Amino acid sequence: TSFVFIPNDVNSPIETANNIITFEDILKLDEIGVIQHNLVITIKQNPNDTPQKAFFTHGNVYVSLEQSSHAPSIKIPAHKFTTFGIELLSLIEIKPDLEYINQFVSRLETPSTKVDYGVFNPKDMTIINTIYSSAHPKE
Repeated sequence: TSFVFIPNDVNSPIETANNIITFEDILKLDEIGVIQHNLVITIKQNPNDTPQKAFFTHGNVYVSLEQSSHAPSIKIPAHKFTTFGIELLSLIEIKPDLEYINQFVSRLETPSTKVDYGVFNPKDMTIINTIYSSAHPKE
């Protein structure tokens, strides 16, 4: 499943130095069937003693999240790409926007999470280089 993550308020623009996606743009993409807007992805609290893990990609950049056991749930506002939107994405080369990645990572970081991001090979999902790694989760 593919998502556009929202760094700030759900109705605010997704804005970096290189890109601005306005709320009106989001509504148009929803109207033509490219995305479903205003969803929330929840990384739920894990009741057992194993950490909760999630993996996100943006072009050839990955973001890896490890949340310590018994940590509170993390809610991430997002817009989900439809099947049609995913097909359109497959036709273009996505150039990663590190400012957008940094905004997303800062939203995920808490005292109970470890967040890494870096470059990976999309063909075989191998990590090539880690650009950033936060502190290990605290229990």
